[in-house]
Amino acid sequence: MRNTSIDLMRLIAALLIISLHVPQIPESSLVEWIRVTVRWCVPFFFIAIGYYLPDPQKGETRILDFSARLATTFLVASLLYVPVRLWFWGFRFPVSIFSLGTWYHLWFLSAAVYGTIGVVIFSRLRILNFAVPAAIAILAAFIVMDFLAGINDRFSRETATLQILSGFAFITAGMLARRKSESFVRHSWAFLFAGLALQIPEALLSSALGSDMAARKMFLGTILVGLGLFGVCIRHGHIVGGRVAGASALLALPVYIIHPLIIRSLGTFLEWRPQNETDYFAFLAVTAGLTLTAAVSLSVFLPGAIRVLSGRPNDAPVSSRRPDKDVRSSGAFPSRSSPTA
Repeated sequence: MRNTSIDLMRLIAALLIISLHVPQIPESSLVEWIRVTVRWCVPFFFIAIGYYLPDPQKGETRILDFSARLATTFLVASLLYVPVRLWFWGFRFPVSIFSLGTWYHLWFLSAAVYGTIGVVIFSRLRILNFAVPAAIAILAAFIVMDFLAGINDRFSRETATLQILSGFAFITAGMLARRKSESFVRHSWAFLFAGLALQIPEALLSSALGSDMAARKMFLGTILVGLGLFGVCIRHGHIVGGRVAGASALLALPVYIIHPLIIRSLGTFLEWRPQNETDYFAFLAVTAGLTLTAAVSLSVFLPGAIRVLSGRPNDAPVSSRRPDKDVRSSGAFPSRSSPTA
């Protein structure tokens, strides 16, 4: 059976990410802390990709096939946002759009493509043993540069580069979680509670030293929370039924891709910008509801489109797919689309 907890948590993470992108309330400590505590969501996506990748030394072709499908999703999503970019910014297309996409959140897809290709490169160079040290170095540098970027914008370019490289780092973490599954699961609650405990002093120290905690993208606590939650999902792998998990797997990435369209639509056509915390939560709830409704509608009326956006264009509809085998220790794809599912 599939690990349904991972499938469900990916959808929950996609919905929580919306809180990072809705218009913020100035000087709202509650909103600032929400931003700090949901930063684990994108790392969770990357870890899931690495967890479901096959052994690079035996399945390079399947990894590259998955990378190609993710690249297709990245291209389609970027084309989807071209009209939006033209509407708001005119004919301004920096060279970075070819690597980061046409909208701010699409960096995740390009980072996933680069990260999976990086795994294959490490495998072909026979230096996979160095992947974990490289991942640790990347994340350590990311934390430091992210802190410095919160003080001085001149570090923003280096931070953006390390953010992209963090995809490889977290994918490597997911691969390690699969290989060391028993040990990883045994320590999952410790990771989670340590991460939650660290986030508070890290954020407060960041603010005290002049780096905006709400703008920070990565804390050490963020990493530990993502790893801990993933381990908990492995431990409790079947908390929901297959149909719920299948729908969650299909909708998670489309929800992530679509939600900025809803945010912009509410701001542009309804001129809605949250003015207080109550308004913020109302905006967040409406955005999440409309985004999920749009994704479900696409799955019903344009199933081919939703499968492309979910990185699984050749899959059968969820309702007709047979249950997959548990792959927690096998390292094989649970289906052709498993890393994104």
